Order: sequence, then C-alpha cells, then structure tokens
Amino acid sequence: MLVIESFATVFTAGMFLSGLTIVKRIKSGPSIVPIPSFPAFATLVNCLLWCKYGLVTHDVLMVLVNTIGVITSIYLLYNHYFFTKHQNYLEKSALIAASLVTVLFIYVDYLAGTRATNHLGLACCLSCVIMFSSPLVSIRTVVTTHSTYTLSFPLSVTSFLTSSLWALYGYTIHDSFVFAPNFAGAVLATIQVSMFAIYRNRDPAPAPAETPV
Repeated sequence: MLVIESFATVFTAGMFLSGLTIVKRIKSGPSIVPIPSFPAFATLVNCLLWCKYGLVTHDVLMVLVNTIGVITSIYLLYNHYFFTKHQNYLEKSALIAASLVTVLFIYVDYLAGTRATNHLGLACCLSCVIMFSSPLVSIRTVVTTHSTYTLSFPLSVTSFLTSSLWALYGYTIHDSFVFAPNFAGAVLATIQVSMFAIYRNRDPAPAPAETPV
C-alpha cells in the first residue's frame, strides 16, 4: 500500500510538471489552432481544493504535491495571458475561479463545522474529475484538424498513470472518495492517449475559428 501511494505521489508531481511542455507552443504566438486555457484553470482549482483538504486533514504530503500543481498551473495561465489574444476571457475566468474557491473555503472554515471534511472531499472529487476531463475540450479540434497539436502527450500519459495508481490505492483502502474520481480520470486519460494513436500528425490543418476555452 505504501509503495502504491509513493508511486502515485511521484507521478502526480510528474503530471503537473509535464503540463509545462505546452508552454513553448503558447509562447510561439498565435497559431492555426489555439491552445485552450481551461485545463490550466481546472488544474489550479483542483490543486487549491486538495491543498485545503490536506490542511484540514493534516496531510503534509498532499499539500506539498498539490502546491506543485498550483505553481505550474499559475505559470501556464501567466503564459496564456501574455502570449495569447484572449486576456478578457482569461480575466473573467480567473474571477469566476477565485470566487468559487473563496466561497468554498469560507464555507469550510466558518459554516460547515464538523461536516467540513466530507463536504470538501466531495468538492475535491468533483474538481478532480473536471481536471482529468478538461483536456477533452480539445477533442473536437483534434478531430477537425486531424492533429493532436492541442494535446500534450507527456501530460496525457502521466494523467493516465497517476489516476490509475490513485484509483488502485483507493480500491485497496476501500475509499470511494479516492477511487471513484481517479477511476473516471483513468478512463478519460485513456481517451486522450488514444487520440495520439488515431491522429499521429502534429501539424494542425486549418480549423474553423473557435471561442477561447
């Protein structure tokens, strides 16, 4: 059990760091196919919630590994803001994300009482599923352009390994809060990885203009 948890922790840190592989594409300036910012927002909110959960449950390792996710997602959003043309969209999205996290933190600290851990755990489960599914916003673009340019292969693979390990850990300790969202994450990550087998071309063909995500 300790071995599974240790590997899961290492792969979680690796998953967050692998997201940085798309920074070069963002910095290259406007492209035929824009890199979506929603996955970075989803990761930021997810990691902030799990950091809070770690503080509530006194789990230092959980706080540390999710702090890595907070830092990397903020860095990604910084690059999205300064190297894309969707500043207004990013500002509105950041305001919404900050409001949601703030309201939840206030609820947990001052209103939920002894139910805080369970309620926060449910919120963490939901945010975890959203984070793992967030890259799928690019699937329509992948199919349209016949290219996986908007996806990160290292991130997709590490997402699959990370969610699979945590799902195995949750199954081992009989914790549905850990098993359920990570099992869903493993399935969603499998879909992402399969895109690289179906569409091997990395150079995107022109696609219809899309709303920034």
